[in-house]
Amino acid sequence: MGRILVIDDDRLLRVTVERILQSEGHEVASACDGHEGLKRFRSDHFDLVACDIFMPNMEGLETMREIRGLCAALPLIALAGRPAYAVGPGADTDVLRMAGQLGGTATLAKPFRRQELLALVERCLQPEAGA
Repeated sequence: MGRILVIDDDRLLRVTVERILQSEGHEVASACDGHEGLKRFRSDHFDLVACDIFMPNMEGLETMREIRGLCAALPLIALAGRPAYAVGPGADTDVLRMAGQLGGTATLAKPFRRQELLALVERCLQPEAGA
């Protein structure tokens, strides 16, 4: 099982993801924005970070870039739902593709199913995922 940091400004989503991961034996910490996420990341050890892309104060791509600079091999999952200003077909997948190009190990579009999250986390925690 892994130690996972979840960074998302949506409290309900954060709590839901925490509970799902904890029910599978993972140890989970959370943060409500990029600044808090970086503070927690710097003060503890994590095996995986799941980070929302659209957040106030410090958005997810910047947060992921900072984390990637501190730990190049750490698996990062970029989470994104379609923000109000990103309309049209494919808008959310374009952002997720960009997140992958900027260092995300994997991406997951919101809303997602429990099994999708768990399968992706398991895949990212495999030893060869960080290689």
